[in-house]
Amino acid sequence: MRKIVSCILIFALTMSAILSFSVSADSGINVTIDGETQAYDVMPVNISGRVLVPLRGIFEKLGAEIQWRDDIKTVYATKGAKKVVVTIDSTYARIDGQPVTMDVPATIIEGRTMVPVRFVSEAMGEDVAWDDATKTVIITHNKNAGLKRLISDFHRPVPTEFTKSNKLDDLIYYEADTSDPAKIYEEILKKATPVEMFNVADLEKGEFSTGGYATKEITADEEGNKIFKINVTKKSDDPAKCIYKCEKTIESMLHDGDVCMLKITLRTVDGGNDQGLGKICVQVENPERYTKDIFREFESAGQWKTYYYSYKPKMKTGGNGQVGLRVPYHVQNVEIKEFSLLNFGSQVTLEEMPGLTMDTSSLSEGAEWRKQALEDIEKHRKGDFNVVVLDKDGNPVKDAEVELDMFEHEFEFGSAFTTGLSDNEKYGQVASSVFNAGVSENAMKWSPYERGANVKAMKILGALDKYGIKYYRGHTLVWQIPVTGINARMVPEDAVEMANNKQTDALRTRINTFIDTMMTDFKGELTEWDVTNEVVNNKQLETNNGGASLRKEWFDVARKTEPGVDLFYNEGTLYIEKYDGNKAKQFFDILDEMKELNFDYDGIGLQSHHDMAEEDMEEIIKAFEKIATYGKEVKITEYSCSNPDPELQANFTRDFFIAAFSRPYISGIIMWGFYGGNYYAKYAPMYDKDWSLNKCGEIIIDLMYNKWWTRDAKATTDADGKATVRGFYGDYDVTVKANGQEKKVSVAFGKGYENTLYITLD
Repeated sequence: MRKIVSCILIFALTMSAILSFSVSADSGINVTIDGETQAYDVMPVNISGRVLVPLRGIFEKLGAEIQWRDDIKTVYATKGAKKVVVTIDSTYARIDGQPVTMDVPATIIEGRTMVPVRFVSEAMGEDVAWDDATKTVIITHNKNAGLKRLISDFHRPVPTEFTKSNKLDDLIYYEADTSDPAKIYEEILKKATPVEMFNVADLEKGEFSTGGYATKEITADEEGNKIFKINVTKKSDDPAKCIYKCEKTIESMLHDGDVCMLKITLRTVDGGNDQGLGKICVQVENPERYTKDIFREFESAGQWKTYYYSYKPKMKTGGNGQVGLRVPYHVQNVEIKEFSLLNFGSQVTLEEMPGLTMDTSSLSEGAEWRKQALEDIEKHRKGDFNVVVLDKDGNPVKDAEVELDMFEHEFEFGSAFTTGLSDNEKYGQVASSVFNAGVSENAMKWSPYERGANVKAMKILGALDKYGIKYYRGHTLVWQIPVTGINARMVPEDAVEMANNKQTDALRTRINTFIDTMMTDFKGELTEWDVTNEVVNNKQLETNNGGASLRKEWFDVARKTEPGVDLFYNEGTLYIEKYDGNKAKQFFDILDEMKELNFDYDGIGLQSHHDMAEEDMEEIIKAFEKIATYGKEVKITEYSCSNPDPELQANFTRDFFIAAFSRPYISGIIMWGFYGGNYYAKYAPMYDKDWSLNKCGEIIIDLMYNKWWTRDAKATTDADGKATVRGFYGDYDVTVKANGQEKKVSVAFGKGYENTLYITLD
């Protein structure tokens, strides 16, 4: 899948002639580096017409640090930000995280790792030549060796037209209700005294419309306040299958012109959807006509959440009296500690009352946290790129015109894809214009993959190459949930049976074989793998079968199968202590456990489903910073904001992207879909079903391709032939004009690299 850049292809053709001599028992091959003859305990050899050179000796001389892992027979070489990974007896290697193929495998001769001489040029960027007369490999320092390796010169058709300038702080803001409902309610109580028509104690007497779905109980909190708890043990796609109907009615308390309000405080202590969100629907209806004053769904995570819902009753005395709760959305355990139906009569108007809103003042223009985040973006996501222009004799060229145009971002911005990427031309074209990274939504998960989804995964892989989307994540090797909330099987039944029966050895073999098979199928094609997924909520396989030690083995098997690919622990929605303290504690306990047990992994994936759009950005950044203390790469892997309020969806997404992009250790944002015609939830964050760009999509494109993109950056060389341009890290077309000549090259400017490009004019 991955493309070797044109300059290396040219070099490969050149070297094919160099390496075409016959086998010699004692070839007597020499090596010089910048004119200095090298002496190694194992010198280069000619095997089957290929010259192999000692990796350690040459790479260390070129300034790289070498680490050898005997358990996986792999060499890791690093020089600044550059990282090279070579595995013995394999033709696959990694340079700057990207897979490359050597013409012959690396091998060990007399205890030294030997690699094809051409690989020295590919890996370290140095010039390599062959002197046949003296049988000498001549390595000469290339001034451009300090640049990041260009993966591909594919130019995606990225957006170029915007309504705002490219200034970092010239952001799009949509008008939205930024009122705080709790404060509005407090002010209302200062001038009006409501009649309480119904409270949480009144929930105690009632019954479920259908048995077998849920049970109820009354408990108390630490202060002795009543808690109404619903334990749903069976899910239904039709929530009307199980409605909890209360005995107490309220029709006699309603009068013409009344203004009423529901105040409900709830939390989900267990279960819920894949992100731990529970849901109930509150209805207040006429039990004979079924007309409803309230018919609203309310979601909650592990922390108490309060909603305010104001309304005018449709029916007066004699109707709209029965209170009910629809509950079987998920297998879940939901607690309600406040449930008040309040009647304010005619003391207030409906317009004065709090609506179904939340405090979104932190999303408004001028927020202090955002000012700092924009400064951090300027500091961490941009660099100074130097272009030195020389004439054919090596003399600097003064007053040369230099222009830089970005055509790809170093930061990964992607989406989960279905086979629509390969089957639907419109889908593929739009994806190509917007994304440089992707992941299969479901085709790589264990049970689906074994049942034939492997064909879908391969189709997506082929489409990514076609559309120039160069980063492909693997998701996921082991997700311990047997069946999801929508009854999709993720773990094969035989593996579940092994886990339940504590057949640990058989389970270990079953899982490890799948990991090896899966990674072998995609070897050399992916940039990273999620080894485990959503461990906070799902430990069904490891429980009673070795616990974390079993999970650690999955990472070890993955590392051994393909040593150079990055391995991630991917977790559910971004757990923030303020909003879900229990889940946040579990998450960090797992990270601490992995550190203590010395798990071998590279990155932490944060799914980041924020469909309620309620979290404060300062709290989100605090969570990012705490996660960063574990010293791993961090990536947003499944961002979503399926919120029915388009302004809130857009404003929250804008600020989440800014918060994430401002953190230097976050390497990408992958969305969990982008198109309303093919999206797992109701409200897609970029394109509607008719492919129209929605408000959220407009903001995302303005950020990724206007604010965080460098176009038409120009400078003029000084007396030293040097011009400097500050831009976002990524891939660029560099054009130089001087003395009637013009030269254009494509190059990668990366974070942590020297980023000085030398261009010689003829």
